[in-house]
Amino acid sequence: MTATHAVAVEPAETPLTPESWGKLGMWIFLAGDAVGFGVLLAGYGIMRASSGDWPNPYAVLGINLTAAMTFLLICSSVTMVKALEWLGKGDRQKAQYFVLQVANADPGKWGDNKIIKQLTIAPPAAKK
Repeated sequence: MTATHAVAVEPAETPLTPESWGKLGMWIFLAGDAVGFGVLLAGYGIMRASSGDWPNPYAVLGINLTAAMTFLLICSSVTMVKALEWLGKGDRQKAQYFVLQVANADPGKWGDNKIIKQLTIAPPAAKK
């Protein structure tokens, strides 16, 4: 006596169905983004290689500016992560608070920014 077992075959996703349009759109976006950045980097390389009087980057972009921009980028990233955390917990009001903290990162208003105060960073001096 032989037993026949039916093999379950998972149906393959057919290309370009409404279910796969999102995936296709994401791949098109990623490919376009990669090409765009590639063109920018190639253009920069060509300009720098062909220019005889390219400025010294240390004279234009010192370590202080680079450090400040990196710090601001990290702060905004942490603030957005906190917003996503609270949104995941279902607290829309706290999520909105953190998103607004990022949007309100105008250096002129740093004295009023609660996140900056929590980090105990002195706000920049006001310009006269």
